[in-house]
Amino acid sequence: MERRLVEAGAQSSRIADYENKIALLGQEIERLNYILKQKVSETDEARNRAGKVEFEFESYRSTSKREIEESRRVIQQLQNETTGSRDLQLTISKVSSENKFLSEENSRAQEGLRQSTNQLSRLASENNELKHEV
Repeated sequence: MERRLVEAGAQSSRIADYENKIALLGQEIERLNYILKQKVSETDEARNRAGKVEFEFESYRSTSKREIEESRRVIQQLQNETTGSRDLQLTISKVSSENKFLSEENSRAQEGLRQSTNQLSRLASENNELKHEV
């Protein structure tokens, strides 16, 4: 009888230990779920930002293409209408500079989109890693 009481006490102690471990694991799961939700939120925010950047880039690219084509058309028209007037040559030079500037802006916008895409990929990767950890 005494032996059974000792065994029951030991079992009760182990059960209490298990309950404590389960509680700790539950807290850890909650902590990890919280972190996961934060990472998912960050990923969603990054996707939204990337979407906005992509939309702005596409809008800019469309506008840039129209402006570049318009600049080229103006240059061609000026070249056809003049035989070398100094004033018209200055105008052509200005339009060419603007065209170069727009081209450089386009390149910078493409680089920004590439960086946003890389950041989105990195955050998605982190998100997947956290999902696997949970």
